[in-house]
Amino acid sequence: MMAEIGEEGDDSAVYQCLFSFPSQAARRLFLHLVRNNELTNHEVEGEEQFVVPDQSVIDDAQPLGQVLPPDIAETAARHATMVLFTLEGEDESSQVN
Repeated sequence: MMAEIGEEGDDSAVYQCLFSFPSQAARRLFLHLVRNNELTNHEVEGEEQFVVPDQSVIDDAQPLGQVLPPDIAETAARHATMVLFTLEGEDESSQVN
């Protein structure tokens, strides 16, 4: 997971996190988890929260710790780790069936 500073908000910076996935199944599961969680499902009607960024955005992305404030980077890394383990567990269980 990488990040970049996005457009400036009204009173604070906006950060964009970039995710990559080992498979389309893992990507679909991640989107399902986020969209079905009341704490993370913040889509504005008619506006997709997750989009494929331009190559220039990907090229400019940096590790979380170099972009986000330390406390936010730590929290984001913890969440990313939990999601990764969830995705790996789901991917393994789908291969068993």
